Amino acid sequence: MSIVAVVKKGDRICIAADTLANRGSMKIGAERIKDHQKIYKLDDSYMGMVGWSAIVQIVEHVINTDPGLLNFSNRMAIFNTLLSLQTVFKEKYFIDPRENEDQPVESNHISALIVNKNGIFEVDSYREVHEINDFWAIGSGSSYALGAMRALYNLDVTAEEIVGEAVKAAAEFDDGCGLPMTIHTVNLA
Repeated sequence: MSIVAVVKKGDRICIAADTLANRGSMKIGAERIKDHQKIYKLDDSYMGMVGWSAIVQIVEHVINTDPGLLNFSNRMAIFNTLLSLQTVFKEKYFIDPRENEDQPVESNHISALIVNKNGIFEVDSYREVHEINDFWAIGSGSSYALGAMRALYNLDVTAEEIVGEAVKAAAEFDDGCGLPMTIHTVNLA
């Protein structure tokens, strides 16, 4: 699947992701596929996504063709953006909002971490948006990344070093993750 990890330490936030693509049991490394990035930039925000590549490509298309629909400035702005996108996703991109009969609301199938000068925000497929205090990870390698970040966070290391080791741990132990990684840093407001 993937790994996207974020760390806020001091006045910096770092987001990192692996570059491995998976199609079932087939692994496709960054050396084989040009569009291996999992982190996308919109203004002063970075959005790292995991999950179905079709959903990631739809969000990438919206970022590139209609960025005015997107506001990632704070938790409620992100929530309002997700509400507005739901109709667009269904009508323009034919997303089937059903995952199972027991789900509480329609799904947009997005699993993402967003970072900017205002903080770290986790987005899930039911449009829940949570603000993260210090570090978090999503994707199939998230448990390995979270363990690495927990072990390193209170040591004398930078946010970049912590998030880098988190992605390396996920790539080493989870078969859905692979190096090289991409990493981006923003300064807090």
